[in-house]
Amino acid sequence: MLFRYRFSHTTSAGVDYLPLSVELDDGSRSRPVQETVYLKVIIRGDELNSAPVLRVNASQVPAVRQLTSLRLSTELLSVFDRETDPTYIVINVTSRLDPDTEGFFARTYEHTRPLRSFRYDELMRRRIAFRPASSPIIGGELELHIELVAVDSRFAVSSPSRMFLTVLPASSSSNLRVLHNRGLVVLEGVRQQMTLNDLDFVNALGERPASVLLHVKSGLRRGRLEVNGQQRTSVFSLHDVEKGRVIYRHDGSHAGDDRVVLRAVSGRHSLRVRFPIFVLSRDDRGPSLTAAAGQPLTVSRGGWTQITRRNLDTVDRDSPSDRRRTVFRVLDRPAAGEITKKSNSLTSGRRVSVFSQLDVDRGLVFYRHRGGASDRDRIDYQLTDSADYESAAVRGKFSLHVVVIASGNLPPHEMDGTERWIGVDAQCHPVAESEALG
Repeated sequence: MLFRYRFSHTTSAGVDYLPLSVELDDGSRSRPVQETVYLKVIIRGDELNSAPVLRVNASQVPAVRQLTSLRLSTELLSVFDRETDPTYIVINVTSRLDPDTEGFFARTYEHTRPLRSFRYDELMRRRIAFRPASSPIIGGELELHIELVAVDSRFAVSSPSRMFLTVLPASSSSNLRVLHNRGLVVLEGVRQQMTLNDLDFVNALGERPASVLLHVKSGLRRGRLEVNGQQRTSVFSLHDVEKGRVIYRHDGSHAGDDRVVLRAVSGRHSLRVRFPIFVLSRDDRGPSLTAAAGQPLTVSRGGWTQITRRNLDTVDRDSPSDRRRTVFRVLDRPAAGEITKKSNSLTSGRRVSVFSQLDVDRGLVFYRHRGGASDRDRIDYQLTDSADYESAAVRGKFSLHVVVIASGNLPPHEMDGTERWIGVDAQCHPVAESEALG
């Protein structure tokens, strides 16, 4: 189709990449297969892209104590790259760290989610931290050697660099510590049980304390905790968690994640814990029509017309890429016509009352006028986000208007702009009449 790549001279590197999305739909799968590829472009005559340089401050070996975190800075870890903006430089953690026995990298605002990579600009803004594991350390302290590499926007990789960390055991005065705090994952509007795999505690000997009480201090903006069926509770025990008595119930809002701040108490020792709750959104908002859609259909009396995206086009924010999930349900049979689905314009197809947005995109949906004197018709339909009507999110009632025009059995008429005269030069032959009259 005569596509061309034009070099804009905005880069000083000898390589560029075109991000392309490839979709395969051979009819044998339930949905198309999509994949993103990058087409490499070599720019001749320009200097080659240089790999980033990752530097670790070898003169500084930071120490971090258990139950705390080490916030990274550019003084400890820095990257230099001539061509790539820091926003597009990624630092990969190539060492295999065990989060339960060694520790992990995390963002400061999502401290329970381990990271295998992060952007360099996040480190520059001091939003990346290393969190040691809470399990007891045998031998006094733990030495960690963590290998890192930097990758620029053109996939050039730096030489590996090692960062050295010393993990010190938790203070001996603390007889209560968090063994792990993984948070809770809950579906929007659903209840989820809290277990010891989500939150657990140990003492200085690495054993679970005999008694731990958890006091609710703040949080719970999107749901509530229930203990033994009680909807309002301000305190529960770790034993309740072990027995599966603690339930988090989400309120069904679209506001996002939640959290609860707890004060864990064991004897004379206490600890403040921020327990995160990650909410997975449900597909319940339903699709909606785009602003460009809604143009009336025009059909000849007794004829066919294709329904296109100018007439019906939708967007579903819950699943924007899967056009097959958006379904049109015709509520009543049109008074003067019918909806048909066909893959070949030479066939009559089959009458349908349900079709998808993908069917419209592929040009498979038609309106057929059955005849009659009326010059108007209307298609009433509902929008859903699933072929399963019982579990679908339904959006109201919509109408697509149809304008019926007379058939083509009319006498010929002059085209617009016909002037009914010609100019003739006396020294030349006149032009042919068919060329002057249309």
